[in-house]
Amino acid sequence: LNLLWIPRYGTAGAALATLVTFVVLAAILQAMMWRTSRVRIPARALVHPLILAVVFPLLGFAARALPHWARLATILPAGTFAYLMLVPLTGLLKGEDLAAALRALRPREHVPHVRAAVALLGFMERLASRNQK
Repeated sequence: LNLLWIPRYGTAGAALATLVTFVVLAAILQAMMWRTSRVRIPARALVHPLILAVVFPLLGFAARALPHWARLATILPAGTFAYLMLVPLTGLLKGEDLAAALRALRPREHVPHVRAAVALLGFMERLASRNQK
């Protein structure tokens, strides 16, 4: 896939090829797990990460006409923001997961980058708890 898509689509092609590879790998691992242990992972558990993984390739495809520097300057912040907002909305991370991360970080909240992480996690926790209601 990389040989076909990178020359034609550049970084978006590489991201899409990686996404397709991981989806196929997840399907193969699911089949192997079922054959060996009769344990089946619900499809919903696989859909959430897939939705999140599509964010960056879609942004890359949408910004393909921009110069390289502008594409990076657009995709990285927009993709990161979209990813962070979609994580709690899709239920991939639950409010209790975010609360545990907050409890671990709070003792170091005096450090500026930890304070920023605590603020972001707090916002994501509120978003996740609102979504679970």
